[in-house]
Amino acid sequence: MRILLVNHPDCLRYKGGDTVVLRKTGELLRERGFDVSESFDPVPDATGYDCAHLFNSNTSDLLRQCEALKQQNVPVVSTPIYHQLGFLIWANECLNAIFSHPRDTDEVNRLLDLLRSRHLQIATPQGETLVCTQDTLDRETTYRSKTLLQTVDYLLPASYMEMAQIQKTLLVTDKPFQIVRYGTNLDYLDPDPSIFVAKYGLSDFVLMVGRFDGSKNQIMLLHAMKDIDIPLVLVGNMLTPEYVELCKRIAGPQAIFIPYLEMNELRSAYAAARVHVLPSFMETCGMVTVEAVLANCNVVVSSTGYELEYFRELAYYCDPLDGDSIRNAVLKAYENYSHDDERRKKLKKIIMEEYSWQESIDRTIRVYEKVCSERAR
Repeated sequence: MRILLVNHPDCLRYKGGDTVVLRKTGELLRERGFDVSESFDPVPDATGYDCAHLFNSNTSDLLRQCEALKQQNVPVVSTPIYHQLGFLIWANECLNAIFSHPRDTDEVNRLLDLLRSRHLQIATPQGETLVCTQDTLDRETTYRSKTLLQTVDYLLPASYMEMAQIQKTLLVTDKPFQIVRYGTNLDYLDPDPSIFVAKYGLSDFVLMVGRFDGSKNQIMLLHAMKDIDIPLVLVGNMLTPEYVELCKRIAGPQAIFIPYLEMNELRSAYAAARVHVLPSFMETCGMVTVEAVLANCNVVVSSTGYELEYFRELAYYCDPLDGDSIRNAVLKAYENYSHDDERRKKLKKIIMEEYSWQESIDRTIRVYEKVCSERAR
């Protein structure tokens, strides 16, 4: 069987989770004997392929790619990685307005209180007023994602929570789907902390791994932790210089910015840390959080994504728009570390046993076979 894996043209620049999942899917399919190619072209050529597999659903390029594939009469399945982008857009605009202009402490706190309660309104340069309510959220992107997911033949969401969001927000309720979990990279299991400790002289710190980007929400983490005397190490691709500079202006003296670590250094950084935190606005599970679990970190994740389905009651949760919530969750995870050994072992066991790439690829192949057999009828 010949499979074409497709993502939007900019995906290799951002190197996000969608690209990681695409590449891992291709690797495992080749191990099973499939003929696999990748395409990031605006109009993919599916000549000779039995099935096309789209990753992500939130850009205009993907809809054009999907329409081109359907015109070539090839079955198309989608790993949607769907999130409600309007919430992210509103949150980013609010945080930029609060922190990018000189304000006294009382004014910042007043605005943050409104943000925490989801009552802050923000005017865009285009004259639009953004508020955090469903009827004003990014109609164009919602329409585009809905059209894309209605057009494909099968959906492969990574959680039931993601599928429920697709059904609720996009009203895509009659599309067949199969849950395909993100798998576990066992390279991150029980690594050695000494490489990172020897190079940076740090251990028992709070770590955040993720590209510097509004969706990852380094700004609120830095604001929440600026007066806490615990080293805060942030590792990530710095593709957006303006965002990085804003983060550095907000950061306290204990914050350390590292743009890139080789894999062996990153594994060691997880092992040297006590807590990993990802206060993101939208995550399926946060693959860096899975890596941190394998490396024996206590983990703090967001309450606004789909992480609950992966980490259950064994992670610490925070509201990414509430500095007190972020700080309290991080401090609890940090202070409880020595008492949480069984908790960490239980979560690691769940991750290793239930989130297997081999199981994920088995489910994916069954969907390929199903859509191809249906097309052949």
